[in-house]
Amino acid sequence: MSTPDAQAAEPPEVTVRCLDGPGTVLRLTQRYRPDESGIGFAVEARAEGLQACVDGVEVWVWDEPHLADFFVELVI
Repeated sequence: MSTPDAQAAEPPEVTVRCLDGPGTVLRLTQRYRPDESGIGFAVEARAEGLQACVDGVEVWVWDEPHLADFFVELVI
């Protein structure tokens, strides 16, 4: 049931911040499903002296490394 005051839901996104550097941010946005075995998104990274965005990153269920490993590799 919707109400007159209901607003459209914002698109889902994930924001990861660094505890040691609060200005360091990684966001996964613009999620889409290329098919039932994959997910796609844009990756935005911001830190001191860095601002980058990569569109169309796709991850598949059979890919290695997994998404958690992707985050670990970013901080190494």
